Amino acid sequence: MWLSFRTVPKYGISIVLVLEDFTPVLLHSHPLFSWLAKTTSNLFVHQGHSTFCTSPDGTIIFLLSVDKEDLVPERAAKVVGALFMHLNSYRHCAFFVSFLGEALHPDVLKAIGLAILLRDWNITTYRTSRCEPERFFCQNFLLIHPEAGTCGKSFQDHRRLARAINWSRDLMNAPSNLLSPKKFIQLLLGLKNIGIVVEVLDQRQLAQKGFRALLWEAQFTQTAPYVVILTWKGKKKGSPLDQRPLAFVGRGASLYSKKKMGEMKMDRAGASVICGILANLALRKSSAHVVGVVALVENIPSKSLKDLDNKVISLSGHTIEVLSTNTDGCLTLADALWYTQNRFNPTAMIDLATLTDTIGEVLGAEYAGLFSNCDGLADQLLSAGNKVDEKLWRLPIVKSFDPVWSDDHTATQTITYQNDGFEAYAAAQFLHRFVNKTPWAHIDISCVTFFNQDTPRASKGGRAFGLRALDLWIKNYEKNTSLFNSLFSEMKL
Repeated sequence: MWLSFRTVPKYGISIVLVLEDFTPVLLHSHPLFSWLAKTTSNLFVHQGHSTFCTSPDGTIIFLLSVDKEDLVPERAAKVVGALFMHLNSYRHCAFFVSFLGEALHPDVLKAIGLAILLRDWNITTYRTSRCEPERFFCQNFLLIHPEAGTCGKSFQDHRRLARAINWSRDLMNAPSNLLSPKKFIQLLLGLKNIGIVVEVLDQRQLAQKGFRALLWEAQFTQTAPYVVILTWKGKKKGSPLDQRPLAFVGRGASLYSKKKMGEMKMDRAGASVICGILANLALRKSSAHVVGVVALVENIPSKSLKDLDNKVISLSGHTIEVLSTNTDGCLTLADALWYTQNRFNPTAMIDLATLTDTIGEVLGAEYAGLFSNCDGLADQLLSAGNKVDEKLWRLPIVKSFDPVWSDDHTATQTITYQNDGFEAYAAAQFLHRFVNKTPWAHIDISCVTFFNQDTPRASKGGRAFGLRALDLWIKNYEKNTSLFNSLFSEMKL
């Protein structure tokens, strides 16, 4: 879809945001706006509802009633996205969005533009016939603003972000038989073309380095495991961000019941989001030094699956007792987190994973669970999430969960999953064992990463939750590197 900014509309179907009690102030000389000024006074549109009319030249105009409180970036984007869900019968059209009454703030218009690009994404790669799409499809979309040229130039970062998010969605929605670990790596090697350093550790190298917990899990599958390290070194040499990187670790796994086997591909959601983050940083030439560590281990058991109650020594030297087949995400992340902090000594380390469905029993499908050993880091992530409507809710990591993990024979043991509703806390406490004094956060995205129906924000499928929030968090550090100081002092580094 082509999206552009213009000062006046020239053709197509119009979506006009109007206040229920507005007094028109015409900013354009286009005849359409003059006609609207005379007509809309006779049309009553209830708050939050829409209606449509036809201008003398045949242009279809949707009038969407909004409140003044909706004229902020994220709320306006959600309002327009919701209208898109009801435009299925209008295909191959050109739309333009404007606000009758006064000019929208450029930030609001850019947020609407980003929402349009994200909402336009849908899965068509695997169709075998060229049938008419069932959902709304738009070839052109025009955003109307008196300062169209300025808006268009400043919108380029939003275009890059949309590109990265939609690519991340493609990764997480791909069928598992078409995106094995090897094929995943082939796609990631393509990131070299935009300046990202890609390093691949194969099974032999993982064994040499001591990834025993990860390899224990991999021995029950028919596909060899890999760890891929993506590095964006930043463009401003000598800055504090170049000295110690920000680190992201991804891989979540959980063996679902029969009814949810089709959703197992969402286990790669954490890895897909991290790949999208790195791609976006390279596309916008970020100054931040960022490392992404992605552990690729299939979670489909083969005939070699052995009995439980095995003990394995992890990369950290902790002994882990395996008491459940539903622990592969924890085992994989345990080695990946330890490796990342020891090799890169990051300023902050964040992992995203789909570890436990029980997080949804606590937070539902609107909030992701946030666990952290650093109050400053948690506050920064909560703030970034709220600003882009990717909401996080902080949950505790407390020593009272430790008895779940210790016994007379081992230093550490994995999740038993015997207490319903407890697993999300226990998983976070387990991962905390493999983090030293590095400022760290674990984001459980199990119940926010996939939707079975269209939403104002995205089409059905995986939606790359967390990418926008983490990108904003990185931007905050690019603007003010002193934000690191509070993390250092809190962790006494």
